Amino acid sequence: MTDLDFIIITATEHEQHTILEHIHHKKIEAAGTKRWIYGDFAGYSLLFIVTGIGCVNTAHALTLALERHQPGAVVQIGIGGAYVSSGLEVGDIALADEEYYGDMGVVTVDGWKGMEYIGIPVLENRHDESAPIFNRLSLDLGFVSRAQKTLQKSDWDGPRSNIMSGHFITVQQCSGVQGIGDALADRFNGICENMEGAAAAHICTLKDIPLLELRCISNLVIDRDLSKWNIPLAISRTQSALLSILTHWDD
Repeated sequence: MTDLDFIIITATEHEQHTILEHIHHKKIEAAGTKRWIYGDFAGYSLLFIVTGIGCVNTAHALTLALERHQPGAVVQIGIGGAYVSSGLEVGDIALADEEYYGDMGVVTVDGWKGMEYIGIPVLENRHDESAPIFNRLSLDLGFVSRAQKTLQKSDWDGPRSNIMSGHFITVQQCSGVQGIGDALADRFNGICENMEGAAAAHICTLKDIPLLELRCISNLVIDRDLSKWNIPLAISRTQSALLSILTHWDD
């Protein structure tokens, strides 16, 4: 039985700051080194957690939360870098339908190989023992479709931005060279990269809890040029998108 509707996780405080201004009945609780914030919005009970950057921080924070709570779903929001081939632009919204561990594997003389080549699964597949999980983690497609349709029909943040679902690639070394990003996009048919999503998908898969991952594009994965980034816009839009999804989730 669920005791929360949604656990909402972000890598940084900035990525949830605006949402917290709209939350009612806020209660702050210390959980180890983390600060948990409980509250209500649009009739839903929520828990907000800042996980910290990267896979280890994300897995640690989410595991701690899921040992104490049974939410209806986990929602991960943040910013991401779009691969050039995706067609996404800065300010667009991306929703993950699959997450991939993009750099978990081995480099051979024949090129990069994933965990299937090594022969050690990352996870056993609780729904299909004959299909162990290596680099690819599937997300709840019903949640993805519902969120995408909600955003497409609601006026959530000024001019309509592109809203795309597709494969997300999680890396611990961000691609600051376009050639590396292009290779990752081609390898996994990816649309954007991030540093936390696969870890959240991993833990949610273990716990059999749906995950919705939503990111706003802060930059394209080209040769690194911070003058072409817009992190404030991406941080603002990802939060506006989530507020709209929660407001219209049951419409």
